[in-house]
Amino acid sequence: MSSTFLALLILVIAAIAFFELIQPEYANFMTLKGKAVSAQQFLVSEQKLVAQAQSVLDSYQSQSAGTQAVNLAMPIGQDSSNAIAQIYGLATNSGLVVQSVGISLQAAPQNSQSTANTTASASSLIMPKGTITFQVAASGSYESLKTFLQGLESMCACLM
Repeated sequence: MSSTFLALLILVIAAIAFFELIQPEYANFMTLKGKAVSAQQFLVSEQKLVAQAQSVLDSYQSQSAGTQAVNLAMPIGQDSSNAIAQIYGLATNSGLVVQSVGISLQAAPQNSQSTANTTASASSLIMPKGTITFQVAASGSYESLKTFLQGLESMCACLM
C-alpha cells in the first residue's frame, strides 16, 4: 500500500512539475523559435529585394545607348527661345492668339558637402538642372484651347 501511495505521490509531483515549470518554458521556447524563424524569413526576403534592386540598377547603368539618346534629345542648356517658338507654333496651329508669355527660371538646389557623400550614388542617377516655368496668356475658343493643351501634353510626353 505504501509503495502504491509513494508511486501516486511521485506521479502527482511529476504532473505539477510538468504543468508549472516545463510547459510555460516550452511555450516561451516556441514563441522565441517562431520569432527567430520569422526574422530569418524577413532577412531572406529583404536580401532578395536588395539583389533585385541591384540588378535593376546595374542594368540601368549598363544602358549607355538609352542614356545617349536621352542626352541627345534634351537641350544642353536653357533653350528658352526654342521653347517659346514651340509654344507659339502650337498656339497658332490650334487657333489661339498668344497675348503674352512669361518665363521664370528656378535653379536646382545645390547639395551641401555633408550630404554629397551620402547621396553620391543617387546624384549619379538624378541630376536636377533646374526648372523653367512658362506662363502663357492667349485668347481663342474652347476647342482651340483643348487642341493647344493636347499638343502641349504630347510635346511634354515626348520629353519624359
